[in-house]
Amino acid sequence: HKDSYKDKATYSDAFFIKNKTGKYALFNDKGKQLSKFIYDSSNIFVNNSTVVYKEKDGYAILNNKGKEVVPFGKYGYISNYQGLYRVRSDKGYALIDSEGKVLIDDEDISVDSYGQDYPFAVVETEKEIIVYMYDGTKIYTFEKKSDAKDATVNHIDNYATVFYNGENIVFNLKTKKLIKSFKNKQHYC
Repeated sequence: HKDSYKDKATYSDAFFIKNKTGKYALFNDKGKQLSKFIYDSSNIFVNNSTVVYKEKDGYAILNNKGKEVVPFGKYGYISNYQGLYRVRSDKGYALIDSEGKVLIDDEDISVDSYGQDYPFAVVETEKEIIVYMYDGTKIYTFEKKSDAKDATVNHIDNYATVFYNGENIVFNLKTKKLIKSFKNKQHYC
């Protein structure tokens, strides 16, 4: 099943188990324990990474082998958006990928990821609306307009559309490529 975009995004050979004290440990699909029961919270894996939290140490990003890709305490807060992470940085907020690479470092960014069926995120900065795939691939950039409504999205099978300020883009979720861009007053789904 690793051939579809969704399976590639969410497949992982690691998972968390919660013990009776409420702590989580990481295990691989062969049953080998990869960490102690030390995490206070965990999340799903996307692109073989996830965010974890320890009350004393804060947030970190782990890969599916248990390695800290982003160490505890590097960022004040980490939110998971389909394999991308919005983090609190020195400038305000940043967007990083599942390997800790900074994609955007801006004072104020917002991120929408629309649930597990959408393996992409729409990121809004002061000047742009950017569509990123779960692995950090940039699909498209819209120029932000102060009078435009929020971006809207739709998807079916291996295709998705994003509509913003009278422009529709259609892209292939499997190949991560833009197929078509066209102007219209409404969102074509």
